[in-house]
Amino acid sequence: MIPGQIEEVNCPWEYPDEKAALRGLLSPGPAIRAIQHAGEAATHNAVLQALAPFKTASGGYRLRNKARYMITRTRQFGGDGQS
Repeated sequence: MIPGQIEEVNCPWEYPDEKAALRGLLSPGPAIRAIQHAGEAATHNAVLQALAPFKTASGGYRLRNKARYMITRTRQFGGDGQS
């Protein structure tokens, strides 16, 4: 592959309320392991503390994220397998 241009795109995570935020953030595997290790209440409290700075006036949460990506292309090979 031949590296090309690198770009960034905004990918905000928006949750309308606390329940939706906890459901979304605590469903992936690592969060499940945290719940198994520390317990559901402790994990919920830790996530809510981390979310506090991102609470909106309407009671939801908005996390501003950026994703970085690179567009690549493949090398063209000749009929003999050589580039």
